[in-house]
Amino acid sequence: NITQGVDYGSLSPSFSPPMGPDGTSTLITAGIVSQGTDSVSQGQLTITITAGEEMLGSFTPEPPGLQDTVQVSLQWQSQGVNTPITAAISCAQDQNGSNDSAAAEWNPAPTVYINELFYSEPEWVELHNGTGQAVELSSLTLADPSTEAQLPQGVIEPGGYAVLTEDLGDFTAMWGQLQCPAIEPESWPTLNNGGDSLFLSSQGAALDLVPYLSSWGGSPGESLERRSGEAPGYLQSNWGTCIQGGTPGAANSIGETQSTRFLTLFPTIFNPPDTPVTVEIGLPMQACNVTVKVYDVRGMELENLFHGIYPGEQLILTWYGDGYPVGRYIVYAEASCAGQVLSDAGVVVLARPLE
Repeated sequence: NITQGVDYGSLSPSFSPPMGPDGTSTLITAGIVSQGTDSVSQGQLTITITAGEEMLGSFTPEPPGLQDTVQVSLQWQSQGVNTPITAAISCAQDQNGSNDSAAAEWNPAPTVYINELFYSEPEWVELHNGTGQAVELSSLTLADPSTEAQLPQGVIEPGGYAVLTEDLGDFTAMWGQLQCPAIEPESWPTLNNGGDSLFLSSQGAALDLVPYLSSWGGSPGESLERRSGEAPGYLQSNWGTCIQGGTPGAANSIGETQSTRFLTLFPTIFNPPDTPVTVEIGLPMQACNVTVKVYDVRGMELENLFHGIYPGEQLILTWYGDGYPVGRYIVYAEASCAGQVLSDAGVVVLARPLE
């Protein structure tokens, strides 16, 4: 509809990259379209871009002609999640103020998101609907930097799943029939074994970003699973290797890391053999190289409780202390996790009940 007189409408801001952690440098692009019969002179039209309450930039572009569009852009160092970005028009002659602003959200809260991916053959990606409403699949697009897959018609039920695969026949032969939609899109963003960047959107609006690497988890024959739908998909800490091979169309096998402590000992005063020491090692990721040893107070090594690669993230050991005299002992743990070295030690006291 063409408005008689001046009418500028704002275009919703967009981001490149579309989302990311704090400090991500993203290009915000917004603009205006002329929807009226008249225009104004240079300097009488202003576009402002704000992030929350913070003014990011103000522009006075050459006013566009009828039905033409003018875009402006700026670079922004992102801060926080769920940040509203607003583009607004200021023009005294504008006769329609109802379309003078538009907003988009940086790092929106997850709704429909990438929940699991399998980058071996046959490749597949599982989506999860974390909302209370059914979602039409044809409104979604899955893409990597080189290929975009518009999904066909179908429905993801509230709290349900949908699996997208490069080859439905091979997928079914390997994983069987699912209770949720299993779809082979016309185009497929190949999942590189060494890493890729998957982007899920709905009619142009960002839903999820997963820039995975092989170090995040997964392997030939094992999927890469998301820990939490409430945490962003671009965080490595939110992903890990499936301990069941793969769980397409079902709940993931791994969950959120429960403990932030590396070494926990309890009880610290123990009585063998009835009350041994439980040693808990909380690891930041899977496949760490772990060593756990027991020393006496002189620093002499007494026992090697564990040494090797541990596939999980919570290692639980038991030390009974059989045959050792009453006194203090040191439990030492060290783990090498993808170049990060963690270590800690704790003292336990071996006591015996009075006769």
